[in-house]
Amino acid sequence: MNNDYTNFCKISKCWILDYQPIFNNLIYPKSYYLKLMNLIKYKNIPMNIMFVGLSGFGKFMFLKCILKYCYNIDMIKFKQHNTIQQIIYYESIYIIDFIFTKKSSFNDIFEFIKQTNKRNIIQFNNIPKLIILKNIDSLSNDNICKILTIIKTHKTLFIVLSKKNINTYLPFFNTIRLRKLSEKELKTSINKLLKSKNIEIKETNLTFKKIYKTYENTFFNMRNTILWVQFTLNNQNSTNKIMMPIKNKIVASLLNYILCDTTKMSANKELNTFEQIYNKIILLYGCGVDNLEIIKYSVKMLLSNKIIDNDKKSEIVNLSNNFNLDYINVERDIFPLKTFFFSLMILFK
Repeated sequence: MNNDYTNFCKISKCWILDYQPIFNNLIYPKSYYLKLMNLIKYKNIPMNIMFVGLSGFGKFMFLKCILKYCYNIDMIKFKQHNTIQQIIYYESIYIIDFIFTKKSSFNDIFEFIKQTNKRNIIQFNNIPKLIILKNIDSLSNDNICKILTIIKTHKTLFIVLSKKNINTYLPFFNTIRLRKLSEKELKTSINKLLKSKNIEIKETNLTFKKIYKTYENTFFNMRNTILWVQFTLNNQNSTNKIMMPIKNKIVASLLNYILCDTTKMSANKELNTFEQIYNKIILLYGCGVDNLEIIKYSVKMLLSNKIIDNDKKSEIVNLSNNFNLDYINVERDIFPLKTFFFSLMILFK
């Protein structure tokens, strides 16, 4: 193992979590963003944009690149909205994440979008009035159509991030479809990332064949694959404290699926949610996290979530306390974990 790599691991700890994508340092193949760059070549957003692609395909990453390129805005500048937990904002740009949205809170969000669309906002630093809708595909068709009635007025710019095509939106958006990477594209992308960190894969026990296999096993989730790559590279020179941010990041991603509203999901969509939960558990196993740690991290995050009321938090504690700890200590037995998380899903329905 070369000294540069060893020293880098000690100093930088969780480098992938510090990665701030801009168009000049993107690890994705160039073909992925040529269409987008042509659209925003004058450093503004001329029309509504819809990114379509599965989890980890790069939708939010490209959004961050757009904000930085057009308006020199980093995500760190965004603040939490005072009354609506699902909204963060900076100046006149609002990001609304529907992944946690229940029936009761949609009306408040819809009213906020409607009022923001009507309101005249003074522009500073050429920042437009822009509403960004994340995980809009988790809404019911009726609620998607309700938002479309606002989009049709053309008073506000919209960017939509969705895991699937929303056909009713297509006439009003420039659609950019993101796909899974081929083995060659993934190799090129990972190479670019490792080169930027002065890491040579030949100095490790990793191979690109292993990396692509992990990419397949995580349902072609680029973000999770890179987290796994970093964990594998750092594992020989790390402590649990150093790797904790990676583990917490994956657990937080898992809890996104636990907290989503499945009451109006189709059978196929609900099955996909179960598969994603399974995917996250397998990824945590690959990062060396045991069953008890997964439960501990998950419960801690849920109890610190301000959106969850106290009654549900009490039930979460009871679920974890009543769990058969002898059974859950069985190495790599995923069944009790699936049972635990599916019980949580029922609690949040």
